[in-house]
Amino acid sequence: MKHAVVLAALVLATGSASAASPAVSVSDCWIRSVPAPAPSAGYFKVHNAGKTPVRLVAASSSAYGEVMLHQTRHDGGMSKMSMVPSVEIAAGGSLEFKPGGFHAMLEKPRQEIKVGAVVPVQFEFDSGEKVQASCEVKPAKTMAH
Repeated sequence: MKHAVVLAALVLATGSASAASPAVSVSDCWIRSVPAPAPSAGYFKVHNAGKTPVRLVAASSSAYGEVMLHQTRHDGGMSKMSMVPSVEIAAGGSLEFKPGGFHAMLEKPRQEIKVGAVVPVQFEFDSGEKVQASCEVKPAKTMAH
């Protein structure tokens, strides 16, 4: 029980934790709040301290009915957002999911989610590893953590 309390304190203090592997972690997680029925967007950093690449293959949250990985691409002055099946994080590297790039789309909130709330999000990797992060909900105009 003591370890669970320490892990919970770590998650709340840093916004990240890795239950399965110290090699993969998620930090700086936040969610841009937008009025329903529009989906909200989630942003975070994935760190891979391991010696091989990892692929983020899914995300989920008890606060939302659906969470999908997306990427915004810019081509000829136009922006297009599309769902992606996975995102690779290089060995020894990090990848920032940020406005205008990779992000998580959070749809179908199970209840009203207000600015200032902290939402748990679980990230799943191709190795089966799962990492839990606590994500702060920020106003719609927010552009960075």
